[in-house]
Amino acid sequence: MDRNRRTTLLYLKLALLCDRRRQLPSRDRLLVCAADAALNAGWPQVAEGCRAIILRSNRHHLLRRWPTFRDAVLSAEFRPLLERCRRFCPVERAEFLLQRHHEEVERALRSVTSADAPPPAEADRTGPDTPALRQAMAVVSALS
Repeated sequence: MDRNRRTTLLYLKLALLCDRRRQLPSRDRLLVCAADAALNAGWPQVAEGCRAIILRSNRHHLLRRWPTFRDAVLSAEFRPLLERCRRFCPVERAEFLLQRHHEEVERALRSVTSADAPPPAEADRTGPDTPALRQAMAVVSALS
């Protein structure tokens, strides 16, 4: 799995943990980082899912000015917010936090990716890293 996909999952797992703890400002910052990594990973649907979660809980968020997360990232007006979110939780810190709260994160993940979920359609198994993408989308769905 490439670095951007791993980073996307890392930030999504921490966002799920923050959501469970009702730490919504932190969750939203982590979702911005996850969306940015998802775009770089070639997962625009995950980025848009993150954007939708943020806007659902905060309709006045700066992201509302752009129709897509990609449009926001391309805007000079959005860049400072993205940089603040990256400084809030650089990848190294996110990795440390995930290790520190591993058990709690795994419990939260098990609650959103149940073992009795139906198997994916054959078409879903053909792309690279589809298990990672399915996990990312499961977390996005759980946060929605």
